[in-house]
Amino acid sequence: MRKLLCALMLVVPALSFADDGQVNMADLKCGSGSRLMQIYSDTTLAEVRTNCLAYKQFPIAATYSLDEPKGAVYEVQFYSTEPKDAFIRCDFNGSDPSSVVIGCRSYDAEYGLKPKS
Repeated sequence: MRKLLCALMLVVPALSFADDGQVNMADLKCGSGSRLMQIYSDTTLAEVRTNCLAYKQFPIAATYSLDEPKGAVYEVQFYSTEPKDAFIRCDFNGSDPSSVVIGCRSYDAEYGLKPKS
């Protein structure tokens, strides 16, 4: 019984460090040259469209709260400058240019690969 408890005590903390695809927003940047931009929690869709080289943009059916209607979340996919060449997926609360970012995640960390161009 003690061996089982000791084994569980080692496994549970290791699982808490598993990568869920979330990106550290403090390090997330896109664009280049004069358009190099840090992405913050108040970054708008218009800023990302202007400064980041978007791979794809589309509405998604997933919602982050019960108050949002289906399809209210808009996703933009792009390659970041920091972390270097990571394929990033950022969700915004709507397709309006003034919509702010809900959160970003790394496609590489989620699926372990990059999409084919």
